[in-house]
Amino acid sequence: MAVEFSLCIEMIFPELPPVERLESVAAAGFQSVEIWDWKNKDLSKFAARCATLGLHVTNMSGQRSGSLVDANDFRTYSDEVSASIGVAKQLCCPNLMLLTNPLGPDGTVLHSYPHISEHVKRENCVRALSQLARLADSHGVHLLLEPLNTRIDHPGYWLDDADAAFEVIREVNHPNVRLLYDLYHMRAMGRNLFSDIEEHLSLIGYFHAADFPGRHEPGTGTIDFPSILRLLDSLGYDGTLGFELSPTASSEQALARLSTLIA
Repeated sequence: MAVEFSLCIEMIFPELPPVERLESVAAAGFQSVEIWDWKNKDLSKFAARCATLGLHVTNMSGQRSGSLVDANDFRTYSDEVSASIGVAKQLCCPNLMLLTNPLGPDGTVLHSYPHISEHVKRENCVRALSQLARLADSHGVHLLLEPLNTRIDHPGYWLDDADAAFEVIREVNHPNVRLLYDLYHMRAMGRNLFSDIEEHLSLIGYFHAADFPGRHEPGTGTIDFPSILRLLDSLGYDGTLGFELSPTASSEQALARLSTLIA
């Protein structure tokens, strides 16, 4: 299959430092990983361990502060993305995932900007992404805008509607800006995953995967992952699907289940 499988190391082996988690990921058969915040990591050690293990960093967070929906926050946001681009180049990472609102360490939305109308939020988001697209393009990096669910995990987050997200990507109209389609988040919002993929694959640059409910490994919930993978294969998708999940039991058991799925 042409799909590249990656694993987010942030939610597994919480008892281990990030660099040590890479050993288990590689042993489970993964060749690619992704991270969230790079500021809490020893980047030199992390990059060296990835190189030793033959691991490729496919995706990382592009910002933790600022907002795409408030023009007053854009300078902070842009500065963070610019710094993250430098780190992405250091780690040979081709993708930065972007959020519309700042989140706290536990995923809480820090600011929802209720004083800004929906129309203005959308305009600000498109304008900001259009500017960032030129910056990313000049460095050979892709930006991935991620809708999140507001029903369970992130109340107050602006971009929870996949239709609105697809429309933003169309309006930005730049090859370096695509959607990060998270199967768990979009299933939590009641989306038909198969229809979204069939109709909008050209606007999607990356997938995240965890089962629903629970955000655990595939096979623990209601999402038909084998059928999702067959659909992606039939449509010729040759990008990355990153597993971003919380193990139901041990991290070792979760990796064993994933290894079976991607074999």
